[in-house]
Amino acid sequence: MHYEARRTWKGGRSWRATPRGRSSEPASVKRDRDLSRARQRYLRLSKRELVERLLAVEQACAEHEQRWLPSADELFPWMLLVGRA
Repeated sequence: MHYEARRTWKGGRSWRATPRGRSSEPASVKRDRDLSRARQRYLRLSKRELVERLLAVEQACAEHEQRWLPSADELFPWMLLVGRA
């Protein structure tokens, strides 16, 4: 008990004690990224953080699809015309 009353060391902080400033928007992902490193990074996240990240990625995918489909619909007739020539 005497040691604990006199010690100056207060104890280390856990790596989860200070949450990083993660954005809810997905960061750009490089195609040639190190998958094992990404897997380890995801394994360190909490379930809540994984769910938030999944929802952000799904939302970004849906927005991308909504932008892409109208342009594809406009491009398709032109592709058919070029194919006939």
